[in-house]
Amino acid sequence: AQLQRAGGMAVDMEMALFEADHGGDPATTVAQARQAYRDRPSIHGADTLAWALYRAGLMDEARFYSQEALRLGTRDALLHYHAGMIALAAGDRATARQSLDTALSINPYFSLPHATEARAALDQLGAAERVAQESGS
Repeated sequence: AQLQRAGGMAVDMEMALFEADHGGDPATTVAQARQAYRDRPSIHGADTLAWALYRAGLMDEARFYSQEALRLGTRDALLHYHAGMIALAAGDRATARQSLDTALSINPYFSLPHATEARAALDQLGAAERVAQESGS
């Protein structure tokens, strides 16, 4: 990042996403992601901010920016994965299932850890639905 900055490249968004994925301080990461989104407003900036907010436990705001990231209908597995995990954390199981399914249908190998997490979340959603159907029968 230092070399890229020295070369004049903006890497604030990428660093915020990295910190969110790798356990950086949530408050610092959210502040970095907010600044990145202000400096480079885009669907990827909105997604980075949504993911940082999610990691910080700020679900309402994370959902807002996640929806902003998806507004153009871009077929990007990472955007849909983030939307799915945010929806799941917010208790919106239908959106979580749809977004995670979409992420894996776009590219089942989009990220080794995230694709694995998406499959596990879908398995948990399926198991919970089966239990609910059995108890309702």
